[in-house]
Amino acid sequence: TGNRTSAPGAAICNSGGSIGLAGGTITGNQSEGIVNEAAEITGGAIYSLGEIRVSGTVIVKDNKDDGLNDNSIVLGGDNACIAAIGQLAETADLQVRRSDAAAGKIIVKVGTDANGTALTTMENILAHVHYLDTTEYTINNQTGALESVTAPVSTMTLTADSISWNKAYEHTVDLTFHTNDAGVGGRYYVTWVKKSDSTPGFEAVKSNYKSSGDIASSASVQLTDVAYDTAIKVVVYAEDSKGLEAVAPLVLTLKAKASTPTEAPVTTTPTPTTRATINPSVSESKVTGLEKALEFYPKQMYNFTVIGAGTDNTNPIKGDTKWIPYGWSMSAKNIDTGYQKSWSIGNVNGIKQAKTFRMYIFFQKYIYNGSEWEATGVKEALPTEFKSKAIDFTVTPSGTITPTATAGSGSGGYDYNGTGSGDGDGTDGDDAENHDGTDSDTGSTSATNARTADNSPIATMMMLASLSLVAGGYVIVRKRKKEI
Repeated sequence: TGNRTSAPGAAICNSGGSIGLAGGTITGNQSEGIVNEAAEITGGAIYSLGEIRVSGTVIVKDNKDDGLNDNSIVLGGDNACIAAIGQLAETADLQVRRSDAAAGKIIVKVGTDANGTALTTMENILAHVHYLDTTEYTINNQTGALESVTAPVSTMTLTADSISWNKAYEHTVDLTFHTNDAGVGGRYYVTWVKKSDSTPGFEAVKSNYKSSGDIASSASVQLTDVAYDTAIKVVVYAEDSKGLEAVAPLVLTLKAKASTPTEAPVTTTPTPTTRATINPSVSESKVTGLEKALEFYPKQMYNFTVIGAGTDNTNPIKGDTKWIPYGWSMSAKNIDTGYQKSWSIGNVNGIKQAKTFRMYIFFQKYIYNGSEWEATGVKEALPTEFKSKAIDFTVTPSGTITPTATAGSGSGGYDYNGTGSGDGDGTDGDDAENHDGTDSDTGSTSATNARTADNSPIATMMMLASLSLVAGGYVIVRKRKKEI
């Protein structure tokens, strides 16, 4: 350690023989990473043109140079490589690069005895030899030679099933398409432009799409507010579950929509439109009951309320849209199945830490046809956060769960039955913060079965009443210190 040089090899320079390292550490040395006429790096703590034979606990790492910053072992020439002539120990660590890096250049090999018997395994060597230029090359685990790093290639394909103007709504296009198996778990992005316009690229559509959603093997999309007086071009891009773009986008054309009786010129004075259609975004939906941090004692449940965007529209006209909530999950992938249908959260074991959780509320789009609301095939997931409050409770051997609390000021208080007694920090029987019997933090229009939110992982639990009677016989005891 501590060697510094402007010559090749700050610690060891081997110009053609072999080096044997059976243990020890080479670290904290520095060379200036000299480059020769062939543009090859000749620096390193160890610079070697021959074999470096290693075994046991040998460490060569964290050696620096001014140019590459990390330059421990540099191999140069066709005869240079790391040859393991014995088992490398668990803590062995060799950081290597080649000065003449190219696909096919040997980095490591398994040494053999006089009878040709392998002295260790390639798996053992590769667990302890780390190649430094990993953005360009990796070590083949069979040959020990360098091979080029290739970017992963998507095999996801998109196939159109149908595209047409919606018969009921003037500015609406219906589109269905499917993918091969490689597209499972991916996401699609759709937009439209005039047929005469150039086709937008993937990034442009991804950042400014007309419709988007998760995709398994098929998708049904409904585009609204589409110009129908000219031919259009619908563009679909998608990426698979690994974030790789599909092999090619879908580019579909659609002729201008033919005139219909409702669109044909009329001789009489038309009834003036009283207003434009209302088409809210799903993000305008409201979630209440999760604004403040909640105390998740074991089996404590909280209701919350979801009001879909546009559902307050009591006087709709043809073309108005709204979003109806139908469930929620801790994963956006459950938009079609596996979601919770009730609007309550809790945890059977309780949550002691103060944490922030993310849940996804699922909505389906409805459109008014002039006489009634009709469901469309469009679904969206709205991310929503809720928090747990830091609390403290213990479970005694008898199964009693006892939360701790700090004395409050003022008069009033509460007990578990919600009747209130003693001195505490609220009005008798009305302390919603601490979940007494007369107040509820939130309401719900469709709460039925209790669901849970755990810190890690999120899980589902049964109705609170059933659990308290059947699943454990726990007794929840709440105590407050009286003010003296």
